[in-house]
Amino acid sequence: MLVPLILVLVGGYLLFKGSKEVGQSLREGSGILTPRPAELDKSLPPVKPKLPRKEAQSEAETPAAQPAAAPPPGLPADDNASAGQPALPQSASPAPDDGQTVSGEQKKRAPIQSVENDKAEQAASQPEPASPATPPAGAGRADQDQPEIAALTRAIEDDHQSVQAWKNRAEAHRIAKNMRASIADYDMAVALDPQAALTFNDRGIVYFQMGQYERARNDLNWALTLDPGEKLALFNRGLLHFELGQYAAAESDFGAFVKQEPEDGEAWRRRGQSRFSLGNWDGAIDDYTKAIAIDANDTEALAFRCGAQINLEKYDRAEADCRAALKIDDGLALALNNLAWLHYKRAEHREGLALAEKAVKAAPEDANYWDTRAHLLEALGERDLAISDYRAALKRNPKLKESIAGLKRLGEEP
Repeated sequence: MLVPLILVLVGGYLLFKGSKEVGQSLREGSGILTPRPAELDKSLPPVKPKLPRKEAQSEAETPAAQPAAAPPPGLPADDNASAGQPALPQSASPAPDDGQTVSGEQKKRAPIQSVENDKAEQAASQPEPASPATPPAGAGRADQDQPEIAALTRAIEDDHQSVQAWKNRAEAHRIAKNMRASIADYDMAVALDPQAALTFNDRGIVYFQMGQYERARNDLNWALTLDPGEKLALFNRGLLHFELGQYAAAESDFGAFVKQEPEDGEAWRRRGQSRFSLGNWDGAIDDYTKAIAIDANDTEALAFRCGAQINLEKYDRAEADCRAALKIDDGLALALNNLAWLHYKRAEHREGLALAEKAVKAAPEDANYWDTRAHLLEALGERDLAISDYRAALKRNPKLKESIAGLKRLGEEP
C-alpha cells in the first residue's frame, strides 16, 4: 500500500514558483525588494516547493550534462546570451531549496533559489550513469534505514524499465537534498525515455538548485524542443533567466507563459519583476496590477507595485499599496522597507527610520534593508551608526552600489 500512496502524492504540479517564504527563497521568491532597480533582483520573495517525500540516500553517481539543444522557434534569446547557450554570471549566489507547490498534474516548477554550489563542480565531474537496465552504483545502500527510499527502490527492482519509478525516487532524493542521487535517477529516466519533455524539466530543476545553471538551461531547452507547448519548462526557464540577470529573456518567457495561462497571478508578478529590473516602471505596474486583480491578497505584488510607484514619484499611490500590503501582513519586510524608502524620499526621516528598523529586524539577511536604514541614519546626522549599517549591508552584498557610495560620502573606504 505504501508505493501507491507515494505515487499519488508524487503526482504534483510542482512549482518552481516564487516562494511565499522569503527567508528561504523558493512559493518560491528571494530577498527583499527595494525601489532601487539595481537591487531588485536581490530582493525577490522566496519560492517554497511543497514536495511530498523527504527520505534520502547520500551517495550516487551524477551523469554528465545533457548537451545543449537549439531552442525551438519562437523561444526568446537574451541580449547577453542565447536561450540555448547560458552565460553564467561571474559570481553566482545559490541559496537553499525551500520546496514547491503541488497541484493535480504530475508537473513541476523549479524553486527560485538554488542549493549551495560548493558541490556543483564535484557533481559535474562524476561518471556517466549505468545503462537503463541496471540501477546506478550505490543505489539502495542506505535504504534499510530509510523506509520510504527503500520502498521506492523496491519498485525499481520490480521493474527496471519503469520511468515513473526512477522519477519517484529521484524526486525523493531531491526533497532530501541528495542532489547527486537525484540526478543519477533522473538520468536513468531520461535514458529510458529520451522523448519525455517533463523529465528534462524535472532534472533541470535539480541542476538549478545545485547552481549548475548551464546544465539547468540545457535541460529546460530540451524540454521545450521536445514539446514547445510545455508551460512548466517555459516558466522555469524564465526563473532561470531572471536568476542570471537576463531580464529581457525572462520577460519574454513569462510573457509567453501568461498567454497560455492568463489567470496565473504569480507569472504576471514575475514578468512585472523582470520589467522592473529593465527600468520599465509602467509595464511593471501593469503586470503587478494584473496579479493583484487575480489575487487581492498578493502582498508581494502590492509591495513591488509600491516600489515602482516610488520610482515614478507617485508617492500617494505608492503609500497606498505598501499600506495595503502591511494591512494583510504587518511584518512583510519588503513592504516595510519600501515604505521606509518612501519616507526617505519625502524627507520624513524619523518616520522612515522606525519602519526601516522593523524591516531589518524582520529580514536581517537582506542587504537592502540595512542600506535603507543607513540612508535614514545618515540623513538624521547619525554618522557612526550610518557607517555601521552601510558596512553591514556590504557584508551581505559587497556589490551594493548605494552602500559603497554612502561610505564614500561619509569619508570612509568601502
